[in-house]
Amino acid sequence: MNKTVIKKHTAMSTVLFKKFTAFVLGVISILVFGAGNVSAQAVNYQKDMSKWSVRFNPNSIAWMNQNIDLGTMAPGWLSVDDGSGHTLTPGTHFTVSFANNKEPGNPTVTLTAVAGNGFYNSKESGSAGVIKITGTGSTYGSNTISGFKITKQNINNNVHLEIPTSVNYAGTNTVTVPVSLTYAKGQSNFYDLALGTDYTMTTSNISNGYVTVKITPTGSRFNGNAITKQVKVNPININSNVVTKALENSAFTYTGCNIEPAASLTYNGVTLVKGTDYTVSYSSNVNAGTGYATITGKGNYTGST
Repeated sequence: MNKTVIKKHTAMSTVLFKKFTAFVLGVISILVFGAGNVSAQAVNYQKDMSKWSVRFNPNSIAWMNQNIDLGTMAPGWLSVDDGSGHTLTPGTHFTVSFANNKEPGNPTVTLTAVAGNGFYNSKESGSAGVIKITGTGSTYGSNTISGFKITKQNINNNVHLEIPTSVNYAGTNTVTVPVSLTYAKGQSNFYDLALGTDYTMTTSNISNGYVTVKITPTGSRFNGNAITKQVKVNPININSNVVTKALENSAFTYTGCNIEPAASLTYNGVTLVKGTDYTVSYSSNVNAGTGYATITGKGNYTGST
């Protein structure tokens, strides 16, 4: 009885083993052939470049004092597909070259197909395998490809202004205020703005001890609202050596009346005006002896002597 049981189980095991083996081989065959089919599939790119879609994001870039290209912009700035939804990659499917891509305006962008891909442009006469984007964009048949634009830089953004909070009075109703403006200060692409080329500057007359400085962008690189700053005008101390002082005479004959010699003051080659720039008061100026004249600054002048 035991021998019969063993034979039955052995026969059944053999059948099951054969079925299992066949199943496993079948699965392996499916996996192998399936993998072979997947790897054999190739992307069917649209070969006619005139139907490609080219996008710049953003398509408007403010002047940066450097070339605008793939090296200076963030990854993904330029995206290209073949018009059928298949993404194309710079270096693999095409190369990109730029011209006139530093100063404000519309640069020229040229996409050239990498040899061996079979790409061509049916609408670009004599330039197979090329897309050239000029001006605001180029049209190939019904397909319009827009370029990108370099705009003026706003003088209120990323432009560092250095201007003093106060300047010394210079002897006239106007003063010179030194200023400097630098774009991208401290960076490799910094640019020092030039007066007359990139901006104009006006300075008001002195009013209540201040002048107003107005800086207005001009030229091809900068725009934006004018920058207005108030600068304090420091009065000149008439007791300093920069102010020349003199009396019309130092000796007088007793008259019994007040002796009031006229004072003369000059600063920076300009004669000061009594009542406007200074006042004079007298003491001990009747009797014989030493009299005194005290000159006190006024307006744009301070101190006394």
